[in-house]
Amino acid sequence: MHRGADVRCDVGKAILSGQTAAAGSAFEDAPQADASIDKEAVVDPIVAGEDASFTVTVHAGGTGASENVVLTDLNDTGHGWTVAGTDAGDCVDTQVPDGETLTCNFGDVPNGEDRTVTITMTSDEGDCALGIANTASVASSNDHDASNNEDSDSITERDYPAIQGINLVVVTTVVSINLLVDLVYAWLDPRIRY
Repeated sequence: MHRGADVRCDVGKAILSGQTAAAGSAFEDAPQADASIDKEAVVDPIVAGEDASFTVTVHAGGTGASENVVLTDLNDTGHGWTVAGTDAGDCVDTQVPDGETLTCNFGDVPNGEDRTVTITMTSDEGDCALGIANTASVASSNDHDASNNEDSDSITERDYPAIQGINLVVVTTVVSINLLVDLVYAWLDPRIRY
């Protein structure tokens, strides 16, 4: 028969018989950081010519600090970006031309904290057909869950001056046709007087 210490196992811990939980703390699981990202349109829809803005929030979740956190976002919108917000100082550049990548080095982010930037661009009529869509991603050297490291959002754009112009043409056409029908009807039937 083998004589030795009895071992009691709890989830994530191993405690030797006769020892307190404090003695077993050396066997606890190591912290598992989880950097995640959320990208949201500030206003949707917008009118052509107005500013289109996205708020990008990086969150340090899990059970430990997220280390070497880097936000990247390829500007493929056809517009230059201006980057602002409380953590914009951690970005390589606050002006991002079309075709370039926004990069923000947040370093180590303590568990439960966020880093936030706002991306703003001026829209135009060309955005009305497809809208403005974009995807941002985050990476961390000790991230244990990559399923939430990318997020996308889009902004639809309404071209209200064009819609108003079309409505004006339709209304003018209907009123003109009604007037023409009334005049022709009066000409065809002399009993009708206005």
